[in-house]
Amino acid sequence: MNKDDASNTINELFEKVTMFEQRNVLRDIQNEFNSLETKLEEASQKIAEMNEVGKDLIDILSEEIDWQDIKKENLRTKLKDDSSNTINELSEKVTLFEKKILDDLQHEMLIEFNFLENKVMYLSILILGQGFREDLERSEA
Repeated sequence: MNKDDASNTINELFEKVTMFEQRNVLRDIQNEFNSLETKLEEASQKIAEMNEVGKDLIDILSEEIDWQDIKKENLRTKLKDDSSNTINELSEKVTLFEKKILDDLQHEMLIEFNFLENKVMYLSILILGQGFREDLERSEA
């Protein structure tokens, strides 16, 4: 073998080794790429799952807030109704009390009027009796 043939053989072997190394590097790069792509898909899937969980939590919180709002409104309505009922009951009691006071006053005034009327009649009888006695004494005299 001559020098040129040996040089060509070395060059060919060098090219084959270089091509082999390049294929290994490309395979390693491809494997790394595939691994990263898989990790990216897994991360994207986890993000999508977390987004769904987040949406579910938001829905649950929204429902809870709505329920609390309804509960508050029901309590407000009940408080207003209870207050209105209490005001009406107290108003009715005041009206009944005023009526009772007026009835009692009217009764007392009627008793006082009857008493005064009886007194007037008694005084009238006394006056008439006095006048009758005076007439009787005049007629006897």
